[in-house]
This record gives sequence, structure tokens and C-alpha cells, in this order.
Amino acid sequence: ITVTAPNGGESWAVGSTQTITWTTTDISSGKFRIFLLDGTTSLGTIATQLPITQNSFSWTVGHLIDAPDVGAGTNYKVKVRIISDFPNDSSDAPFSITSSAPPTGSITVTSPNGGESWAQGSSHNITWSSSGITSGTYRITLLKGGVPAGIVASGLPSSQHSYNWNVGTTDSPFQGAAANYRIQVEHQGGTALDFSDGAFVITVAEESPAGTITVTSPNGGSWEKDSTKTITWEAPGIASGTYQITLRKGGSSLGVVTTGIPASIDNYSWKVGELQGIHSEVTPGSGYTIRVQLLGESTYGDSAPFAIVIRFFPPWLDKLKQMERLRIPWWIDPPGPDPDPWEGINLPFDKLKGLVNETKVPVNVGLVQNGKLLGILGQFKGSRFIPGNMAKLIGENGLRFKLGRGQLAEFSKGGNFVLRFVNAKTGEVMYNLNVQMQKQMMQRGFQKIRH
Repeated sequence: ITVTAPNGGESWAVGSTQTITWTTTDISSGKFRIFLLDGTTSLGTIATQLPITQNSFSWTVGHLIDAPDVGAGTNYKVKVRIISDFPNDSSDAPFSITSSAPPTGSITVTSPNGGESWAQGSSHNITWSSSGITSGTYRITLLKGGVPAGIVASGLPSSQHSYNWNVGTTDSPFQGAAANYRIQVEHQGGTALDFSDGAFVITVAEESPAGTITVTSPNGGSWEKDSTKTITWEAPGIASGTYQITLRKGGSSLGVVTTGIPASIDNYSWKVGELQGIHSEVTPGSGYTIRVQLLGESTYGDSAPFAIVIRFFPPWLDKLKQMERLRIPWWIDPPGPDPDPWEGINLPFDKLKGLVNETKVPVNVGLVQNGKLLGILGQFKGSRFIPGNMAKLIGENGLRFKLGRGQLAEFSKGGNFVLRFVNAKTGEVMYNLNVQMQKQMMQRGFQKIRH
């Protein structure tokens, strides 16, 4: 966390409205809390429970929510931290709170002032008029639903009354097309401010000339949530501008993957499911698409639909890997009237049950010899193991697996044996466990087998 304002040297008047701002790196969860310090001593809380997507707060200078309001002073600092976690930062140097505000004057925002519809990435002038303001600077803030959504510009001289804005661009991630945006212009260091009388709309273009941008990855299939995948696209003929990437489903945008990618770039490394700013929840499922769009233009390309899946049991895989080359005894029921002998296999169900219980899906277990599936031993479902049609349980750890005589001859030759674990719902191979089959000579009848 890095506090950017106030960061030392400012002079804010008691009762004026000022914006506290900060930036973050590698923080994706939690909530912010803002403290006011006198030197290193905390005086109280300015704000708390701010969402992780927020990077600014509009403060009535001097007001605290859990302690008496403070007055003038020269040794104040602001501290921003994650609630119940370590990351925090304070102003680099003290700032002052003055006892009275300088002459405030007045500000009137004239554009946008309600009803406008501006496309993201297009250029429009923000305009305002003022009276009684001859010094100091202006700051422009984008509001969404009355809450700061990012700083458009700051430090503008008092003689300036317009600003050419690349619509949607602020010091924070763009929060998407909506009809509840307003612009606020304030006199920095004073109390004068004004915002749009009514809300205006920011739109995102939905039409695109076919073939201008072609998304090449993802191209169907599935991507595992929280894994890192590369989004790629081709855009012949586009030499300038910037791209925005969004995740979509059912024809609607769920949120922004990233924005501001130069036209010279044709790929982006994405942590699957991670979106910027305010967004919809990304849950496992199919029908997702990636849209790459040239900002401010109607040029975009959509990927083929793909699925976002979750890895059901990472701890399971780690434990299975520790069981590599597991030795499993097997035997042949001596010849008798049954034309189809049974293979007896001692599987360590006491271990496997505990592992499979960590998953939330039924798991089929198959026996593979030299790449060929001999059959399904059964299915782990919750805390139970259900034997397959060609298998029978004996006690807790034993399993009989029936083979035809042709298969039996191949089985007896040995080779590479694998226990294959498959998601019974999706058919996805979850893990192949290499095992060593050790032949044992047994007396006729499984009742004599010891486990």
C-alpha cells in the first residue's frame, strides 16, 4: 500500500472536503481502514470497511468516526491499512490542518451535467465555471453512484476551466458501462466544489467490423480457475490505440480483465477469473468468452466459448504423488469350474478413501495396463466405495477384479500398470497413479486370503 495524498506539505482546512488516495500492489482481498495520526500516535478512524477495489476516500477534514473531531495542527499523517493484516502505509511527511478555510468562491460544473452519453475511450471536454477563485488548483473526480470511482485529473491551475478527457480513464480501473456517473470538480485546499446536476452514461461499443480483431486463445476447451493462461489475438491493420479485455457470458460483460494494452501487443497473461474493479462473481461453468476491444472504437473480437473449471482437490494430487510406485499384491484363483478366473487385488482403500473424501465429486478408478483400460474397479462417492460390475470387495482392503482368459494372459505378462482416477461427472482424467503389481500364489477360495 502506498499513500499518495496527503503525502506531506498539504494544508487542508477543517470542514473542507479532500480526497485521500492510495495505490496497492499484490492485494486482492480484505478491506481498508484509514487512520489519522498525530506523528506516530493514532487519533482515531477516518473510515473503515472500504472495499478492496477502492483507492480513494472523500474526507470531511477533521472528522473521525470513533473519536472526537480534531482541530488545527501541523503534524498530521494519514495511515491506510488492510483490516486484520500487515500491509499498511502512512503519509511520507506531515500535512497541516488549518483552523479556517481560505476564501472558497464557487464552482459550477457545466459538462457533463446530466443526460449525456459518452463512449469509453472517446474524447470529451469536462467544463466548469468559477467565481472568487484566483489561486490554488482544481481536482476532477469521476463519481459512480455518488462514490469516487477514480481521479480524472488534479493540480489544474485556477485559470483553467476545461479538461479534455479520454472517457473512462482515471487513476483507478474503469468500472464498466453504466448510467450513474457524475463529474465532481473541487478547489484543492479550499471548500468549493460542484458535481454534475444529473447522471450521465458511459457506454462501451458493442459493434465490430468482422475480422478486424481475432481472438486466438482461448479457443474452446476449459481453463482452470486461478491458473495463469495467455490470452492471444491477431489484429492486422491496427497500429495505434489501446485495448481493453473483458470477460463475458450470455452476451453481457462480467468485468474488465485489463485495460490500456498498447496496440503493438497481442497477448496478455491472465490469472483466470481475476477481474478489475467492480465485477460479477466468476464461478465454474461453460459459455464464457473473452472480448478484446480497441478502446474508443467499435472494433472488437470475441473468443470461442470456453469453460472455467476448478481443480477439485490439489491436496489429493500431492498425496497421490507420494504413493507413486505403490506395490499392490494380486493373485489368480486356481482353476476350477468357473471359466472366468478372478484376479484378486489388494488395494489400500484405507488410504485412498481418506484422499477421495477431500473431493466434492464422484471419482471413478480404472485399472490400466500398458495404456489399455482393463476395466473400472469402482467409484469413490463421498465416504463410500462402490465396486464396478467386474469387481467385488473383500473386507476393507481387498478387491477382486474379474478378467476374461485373454485379458488374464496379458495381465500375467506384467508391464506398466496405472490406477486412473477420473471425474465421474466430466470424464476428466484427474490423475494417473503408477503402481507395481506383485503376483502371489494363493489357495483356492478368497475366504483364505489375508489382508
